[in-house]
Amino acid sequence: MKKSNANFRRFILCFLVMGVCLVSIPKDLLAQSEVSLTITRLVILANGHVVIDFELKLPAPMSNGRIAVFRNIPGTTFFGEVWRSDKDLPQVFRSSFTHNGADANQRSEAYFVVAYNSNGSTIATSTAHRTIFLRTPRPELCAYSLTLEWENYQVSTSAGVPVLLPVPFTSVEAEISTDGQQFSSIAMFAHPQPGAPPQQTRTTTLQSGRYFLRIKATEPASGAYAFSNVQIVDFNPPQMHSLQIDFVDVVQNREINIGFSGLGDIEHFNYQLWRAAGNDKPFTYVATVNTPGVVVDRPDLRQGTWIYRISAHHKSVLCPNAAFSATPKSSIFLKIEPSTGLHQVEAQWEHILPFNVSYTYTLFMQESGGQWRKIAHFSDPATRSYRFTIPRNVLGNELLLKIEASGSMPIQRIVSSNVAVIEAKSDVFVPNAFRPSSQTLENRVFKPIFVGFVPQEFLMVIFDRHGHQIFTSNSPDQGWDGSGSAQGGVIHGIYSYFIRFTNAIGNIEQRKGVVALVE
Repeated sequence: MKKSNANFRRFILCFLVMGVCLVSIPKDLLAQSEVSLTITRLVILANGHVVIDFELKLPAPMSNGRIAVFRNIPGTTFFGEVWRSDKDLPQVFRSSFTHNGADANQRSEAYFVVAYNSNGSTIATSTAHRTIFLRTPRPELCAYSLTLEWENYQVSTSAGVPVLLPVPFTSVEAEISTDGQQFSSIAMFAHPQPGAPPQQTRTTTLQSGRYFLRIKATEPASGAYAFSNVQIVDFNPPQMHSLQIDFVDVVQNREINIGFSGLGDIEHFNYQLWRAAGNDKPFTYVATVNTPGVVVDRPDLRQGTWIYRISAHHKSVLCPNAAFSATPKSSIFLKIEPSTGLHQVEAQWEHILPFNVSYTYTLFMQESGGQWRKIAHFSDPATRSYRFTIPRNVLGNELLLKIEASGSMPIQRIVSSNVAVIEAKSDVFVPNAFRPSSQTLENRVFKPIFVGFVPQEFLMVIFDRHGHQIFTSNSPDQGWDGSGSAQGGVIHGIYSYFIRFTNAIGNIEQRKGVVALVE
């Protein structure tokens, strides 16, 4: 009995010194391999109380035995017996103890079980088990997930010098539930050995809601397992349900207004505007704003189409990637180029849009007084190009055009393109041949073509090869159709002409030459 008490005192002393679960067993008892005491389950209840299941195997039943459970709080010097039962012990004894004084929701706690015979001598001691303490999960706003970190077993004993005992479990599994009843696995790990740092894992992307999280340790060979405390998290990170660019509008040919809107927790985000100078160009940063609305940008409107993108970023944390991005949308870029026909130009425009957005386009021309007039007979081709003849009153001046678009936008707003400009030069063109039977109306008569002005005075005289005058016109709109060149018909050949007119600045000009009347 004295020897047992001495052993027990040494046992208690080791706990006080190490602050962990320490075991000292007499050598003669270590040889009794047929005696075993095992903790088979260690579970933390919702209120932080701990349930310890254990199993004692003896070579034969024992009367007047005792089972005791000891608890040690790591980091403190407190150690003591928390439960005992004096009873006759069968050959296989299984029991369970709930420690109502524990608070395993706040810290890890270590337990071991000791069996005594009727003389008070230790006959078996279980491996020391620490509860798995799952710390408060850390929200990861950038990834819309939770990071879990838990403290694992760090069990030691003493046999003259500190010796680390193997951890009683081989695997650890992080689990998640939405109702606290049915748990599913997040990740599985090999159980670390004593002295290893706390383990971590991260959930997959989560929707807003309440989640229950716990850690499970298992030993498949023995069937032993342990659960950590359960952490309950109401996960409600700020979220954007939608973010869209409503319009991209060129205003007064000076700046671009980009309007955007969003649905969700919009006050928890900052918004960055990005632009690219074309479809295959990289986006560059423009500005950051605190709320959805209208952002003003002043790029070079002559350079081409400007494509814009909006991205939302958490205000409270710096994330490497945007929380949400809107589908890009561009400004309308219009250009005018000379066409192959006389006094004709071709208007071409580019507009990059999401696949589910469509617009109707209208072409406008600026008049001399600055008013914009819709071009008559304009169609909205799928090619986004339109060819038309420059009006006579514009010839000799600059031709200014713009495109306006309206259609299926989140906000019903007419948006404009840049103003495209081309110079309509004044000139006089006298054809050198014509054919009265031509399929082209302009080629059926001979007359000068005035580009950029209309002469105030005009005279055109046609002579045959003998010098006889056969046709006279006093209007620039009245040309010679070949009549008068022969009695009752037209004779093909070479004819002379004399033309006198007032030019664009009012001076008199004359043109002389020959023209071929062809079959």
